[in-house]
Amino acid sequence: MSSSEIASFYAKKSIFLTGGTGFLGQVLVEKLLRSCSDLKKIYILIRHKKGKSPAHRLNELLNSSVNIFLQKKI
Repeated sequence: MSSSEIASFYAKKSIFLTGGTGFLGQVLVEKLLRSCSDLKKIYILIRHKKGKSPAHRLNELLNSSVNIFLQKKI
């Protein structure tokens, strides 16, 4: 199976993502994890927002559909 141009571009690269806990950010993270198997790392900037600490928002992200994908992958 040949990889896509996007997967080839991100192979062995790291990505810094802002907004990764929002709806579109979660979709992007899941898509990158699913499609770019050679991706080195994804760094996600998580800030305090609406009375939720970054740790709380990280827990929400890990309990979202992204984590469901990761559990299937492992």
